[in-house]
Amino acid sequence: MDVFAGALKNEDELIQCASGGAATAISNEVLRRKGVVFGVAYTKDFRSAEYISVESKTDLDRIKGSKYVETEKDLKKVADTLLQGKMTLFIGLGCDVAAIKAYCNRKNIKMDNLYTIDILCHGPVSREVHRKFIEDLEKKYKSRVVSFNERYKKEGWVPSYLKVVFENGKVYEELFEFTDLGYVFSKFPLSRCTNCHFKGSNHQGDICIGDCFGISKNMEGYNKNGVSCIIIQTEKGKQILELLDDSFELNGITEEIIVDYNPMYYKSRKKNVDYEQFNKMLSVYGLHNALKRNSDYKKWKKGVRTIKVKRKLLSILKK
Repeated sequence: MDVFAGALKNEDELIQCASGGAATAISNEVLRRKGVVFGVAYTKDFRSAEYISVESKTDLDRIKGSKYVETEKDLKKVADTLLQGKMTLFIGLGCDVAAIKAYCNRKNIKMDNLYTIDILCHGPVSREVHRKFIEDLEKKYKSRVVSFNERYKKEGWVPSYLKVVFENGKVYEELFEFTDLGYVFSKFPLSRCTNCHFKGSNHQGDICIGDCFGISKNMEGYNKNGVSCIIIQTEKGKQILELLDDSFELNGITEEIIVDYNPMYYKSRKKNVDYEQFNKMLSVYGLHNALKRNSDYKKWKKGVRTIKVKRKLLSILKK
């Protein structure tokens, strides 16, 4: 594999991105060439997510950051953009990239102007899980969600925080892995993601982008606010990389970093034995109450409380 690590040089812009901002840097160049970028944005009520088209930098913020939820897509809209002869960049999961290509093939639509980025995927949660999580929060805070960020860089790139802002001015901040949504993301991805057909040599994007977790502080290109790994998968992928200008710092890395620190590049998630039971409970009791009936969740919650106490004591000792 041809693999690279990189990050936006503009720290303010980098902070807004999930990792190193590679997708943003490439999108900026596509837009500068009067092209169209397709990516995932939350709906206005944040209860679901959908692919949208972006034609200006002012709208690009909507598709920045990770969305760990099953997403609606409009294949025809992408195809129509290609029929107009515009340079088209599609950023999404491997299965969604495959769906776009299959649709264009069925409709005999030329894909010369189509450039694709598949996101290094761990498997999203269902729409129902995400919707019920938002509903639980709005019930608890007695207000509507107006901002939702699953990769808030409170302390830098890692650890990831969930930050939710409400209409009444209240703010919910928590380590993503300590939230109900984080628990479900780690335990119950979509069932089809446990047998993903788009891993390893069958990735569908021209390039694959993810977090470059294998890069350490003493390595060239490290940035505490995030680093992207970029994997070239096609000849078009090389063309995409050539779009990057000096606003993005690009460095070569070893293939071993990808293999060792990003196993989801070539592996599928394992199916949880409680998956069916959890989904039944979810539809009856809602998200939080369904989780409270799960024995593993109770042990996890106890562990989270212990970790929080240790983190608080460590913070006091440091002061």
